[in-house]
Amino acid sequence: MKTTKLFAKSIIVGITMCSYASFAQKSQDIVRNENVIRQYYAAYEKKDWHMLELILADGFTFTSPAGDDHINLKIYKERCWPNATNTKRFDLKKIGMFAWLPFLTADAGSLLGGWISGHLISRGYTADRARKLVIVGGALFMVAGIPAALTNNALIALAFISLVTFGFQSWINNVQTLPSDFFSQQAVAAVAGLGGVGAGIGAILYVLTTGWVVDHFSYTPILIIAGLLPLLGTAILFAVGGRIQKISFAWPAI
Repeated sequence: MKTTKLFAKSIIVGITMCSYASFAQKSQDIVRNENVIRQYYAAYEKKDWHMLELILADGFTFTSPAGDDHINLKIYKERCWPNATNTKRFDLKKIGMFAWLPFLTADAGSLLGGWISGHLISRGYTADRARKLVIVGGALFMVAGIPAALTNNALIALAFISLVTFGFQSWINNVQTLPSDFFSQQAVAAVAGLGGVGAGIGAILYVLTTGWVVDHFSYTPILIIAGLLPLLGTAILFAVGGRIQKISFAWPAI
């Protein structure tokens, strides 16, 4: 019995020591990676190519949505390094302190967007009026992406971005509810699926476009376009969709 207990304790101690060693190794890796990232940003701030070259591994390759497919260091320098002229300063500590705000406002928009339209409907508003009021409001909030792209103050830009995420979540929550407002139960899943396909295609195209525009210009045109697209999308939605109400049609007999 004593031998069994001693064996069990030895196993527990061994597992504990292995876990500690693994944790210590991961902690060292995190610190090492953090230092590499800081040096990478510092190289762009200082416009020092030699400093960047020293931290990149042998056989370095780079891939981006703009069509860069495992490009080597020489091509990376030709295509990507010129963006260093647009880089002013990275403050990772400040980013960590405030970067969570847009996610918080996104959560708030997700909750309030649905609640407001539901509350309006409970107060006697039609689904058409309630949904459209929130959708228009969300689209207007997203226009804040334009001043976010034009300001030189990081905190002001973050405030505008927070408005954008709030507006987007309130907007998309009501837009994604439209299939159930327009169609019967038999068609909701199919219509929602088609909408998801369209969203996926749009996201792919926009990411590809973003990579190309950033490589050749900057993020400013992308953010300005992103601020205008919600207004355009809302106008098209209302023009094509018309009044938000159930669409009646006969299903073929199976």
